[in-house]
Amino acid sequence: MMRRLWQTLALAVFVFLIVSIPSEAESRGSDFADVEFYISRDCVGENCGLITEEPMSGKPKHWVAQNDPPVQNEYYPLATWELNMGGPLDLGDSYSYVIWVESTNVQEINFRTTLFISWIDVSVDPAETRMTNISIDEVGKSAPFGTLLNENYTVELVSSSLDKSEFPNGVPPYTTFGMKLETSIRWAPDTENNTAWIKGDSPDFDSSLTINFRHVDIADDYTGYFSNDRVDEVGGDSLFIKVNVTNALGADNLDISSVSIVVQGIAGGGTFKDSVIAKDKHTYAKYIQGTWWYQE
Repeated sequence: MMRRLWQTLALAVFVFLIVSIPSEAESRGSDFADVEFYISRDCVGENCGLITEEPMSGKPKHWVAQNDPPVQNEYYPLATWELNMGGPLDLGDSYSYVIWVESTNVQEINFRTTLFISWIDVSVDPAETRMTNISIDEVGKSAPFGTLLNENYTVELVSSSLDKSEFPNGVPPYTTFGMKLETSIRWAPDTENNTAWIKGDSPDFDSSLTINFRHVDIADDYTGYFSNDRVDEVGGDSLFIKVNVTNALGADNLDISSVSIVVQGIAGGGTFKDSVIAKDKHTYAKYIQGTWWYQE
């Protein structure tokens, strides 16, 4: 009976709205979504954080972009922004970014960005930490003829493809996702006031990068989470279902108010009687569980 039950049951619909992103990422976690990450001034040295929450501070934060010594056409490291990912994820096709700049007497500014993933390779013994670059890009902005780049403006990467060759089966859990930024500046000649800052971490200067990927994972080995309870009481037969749901961005990004479980393939109806709930598993995962009564 139990074996036949496994074959006829299907968890058909799991819907999650990811709180931190404006687009709807739903349908059993199989959808890819464009997720926006904002650069943060929460730094240790040149290593800073990426956040998924929109910045709230009214005062923008600054990173000084300078050439010291001021060699033309040479890149200088500015900062690296990172975020730990606690669950598995699948990379999409592309990413983009918009970075705010404030400058004085700049003729041209260029960015070289390296999007990377630091991950643990368990295929070797002992396991090793590896760094994989998934996109390296150069973009810039030049002042129109006869003018200079002054005040506030943005430098943008419209779209760049992601190299997924290192992750044919998806990115494993417990990785670090990040972007390294280097700058190259051509200053106006014969000027004393040469300045350039990268700005972010505020609503008006919300420098960010957007990456397409799937970060919600629902375990497909459901058999370990079923309990089929047959009792003598009329109408008391029930099926307990518990599913492990992982979000690489953190379990708090799951909107559990929209979750539902649908059982298919069993004739005669049935109901969960409002028993579907979510329970914490760890920082990056929750259990979604409920009891389904056959005779209702």
